[in-house]
Amino acid sequence: MPVVTMERSFPLEAVRDLADRDVSGRAKYAVLTECLRTMILAGNLPAGTRLPTERDLATLSGLSLGTVQRALRTLVEEGYLTRTPKLGSFVTERTQIRQPWHCRFLAEDGRTVLPVSPTTRKRLVIEEVGPWTAHLGPAAAGYLYIERDFNVAGEFSVDSRFWGDANRLSALRSGPVSQLDGENLKHLIASRCHLPVTHVIHKLRYARQGQEPARLILTALTWSHEAPLYYQEFTIPPNSRELLVSDEIEQSAAFGIE
Repeated sequence: MPVVTMERSFPLEAVRDLADRDVSGRAKYAVLTECLRTMILAGNLPAGTRLPTERDLATLSGLSLGTVQRALRTLVEEGYLTRTPKLGSFVTERTQIRQPWHCRFLAEDGRTVLPVSPTTRKRLVIEEVGPWTAHLGPAAAGYLYIERDFNVAGEFSVDSRFWGDANRLSALRSGPVSQLDGENLKHLIASRCHLPVTHVIHKLRYARQGQEPARLILTALTWSHEAPLYYQEFTIPPNSRELLVSDEIEQSAAFGIE
């Protein structure tokens, strides 16, 4: 639970007069949500930061109280904020993933792996087919689809999209979505579904949308023994860090052993 005595100051200028900015027809609650989410992922709002009251945020941003409340509810649902009665809204402590594998960025020494803190945005079962279908094959019960944000040492955020057979990975479908925050899905699959990753292929490509800088797409195709296990894509923004990519699997890592 957040502690008021450890409260950090909120950078007011980031949301001042937000209502007057050109948002190109986007819903204003979504603009405020993205603004606050970006500050959290960038480390500008560290864990424990208490946000201004809803009314103060509305006055500061020029948005309606209902718009502010909707934005804060969205961030609570996504796991970025914790709301405590009579105390306010606080930035949630972000749990670092254990033994990151696909998303390993190196510090300046070229050896240390930077901390990665995943937050889950969405988990659902879909029938839609796509590139993952070629790897996983048809899925009678649909595909388990999980979206997550990977905050890398407070420097940048990596978008993660995960697909797996919903029937084989049924143990990951129950419970609150927030329970996946900070978790290594490979470890969860090994421990809960008894399906260790025994083989992986990583693929890299660049993708560009409009005039935006090209982003690196890392795709991971995994198997458990001879059966395809999951298909995962990471969209990596431009950054100055080295990415360590390896298709080798240590026995302890495959079975989720510390």
